[in-house]
Amino acid sequence: MEKTGGSKLNRQAREALRLLAVQRVEAGESPEAVIQPLGFRRSSIYVWLAIYREHGLDGLRSKPISAVRPN
Repeated sequence: MEKTGGSKLNRQAREALRLLAVQRVEAGESPEAVIQPLGFRRSSIYVWLAIYREHGLDGLRSKPISAVRPN
């Protein structure tokens, strides 16, 4: 399976996947077993887990995109 990193998903879908993946790992599933079927790189789950452990579920939520205004 090609690793797309979720690039074909909208922001809400990517956020939902992050939240679900972390919750599954916290419930006892192995990170590799959780991330592989989702099509993300293995390192992604460990980044998400680190963010979750430092900032909780709110840390995994999508951030607003700020507009850059030309001068």
